[in-house]
Amino acid sequence: MHPEAKNEKEVQIDTTVQEKNITFPTDAKLAKKVIDNCTKIAEKEGVKQRQTYKRVAKQHLRDAYFGHHPKRKKKAIMARKKLRTIGKRVVRELERKLPEEILKQYETEFSNYKKVLTQERNSKEKIYSLHEPQTACIAKGKAHKAYEFGTK
Repeated sequence: MHPEAKNEKEVQIDTTVQEKNITFPTDAKLAKKVIDNCTKIAEKEGVKQRQTYKRVAKQHLRDAYFGHHPKRKKKAIMARKKLRTIGKRVVRELERKLPEEILKQYETEFSNYKKVLTQERNSKEKIYSLHEPQTACIAKGKAHKAYEFGTK
């Protein structure tokens, strides 16, 4: 045995991914969840919203699906854009109407909502799930499962 070998320690790194139980995070789904969560907060705190956007958001979410098809691409892009706009509108309205002390309770939620609605494809520190914001996208590089959403 080498005399230097005694000083070297074996380090074992575990790169097992703890997969999170989340749906595949599309921008449209996340925006719809932001709108729904804001509506729940407004109902819970007794804030009268100008509009809840429940039916409209549901229809826009459906329109946003299958955007890779040539005949639906434009409609899907516009639906995604509209969902983001509605989401930002609802968040701003709640921030205006909620009292200051109640607004402090929802500070982290609103910051996550704003981040979700403004994040782009190449943004760093993306949020993939509203109920588990620490979730990360891990590239697997396999044909049947290219990405996994979880924590290392």
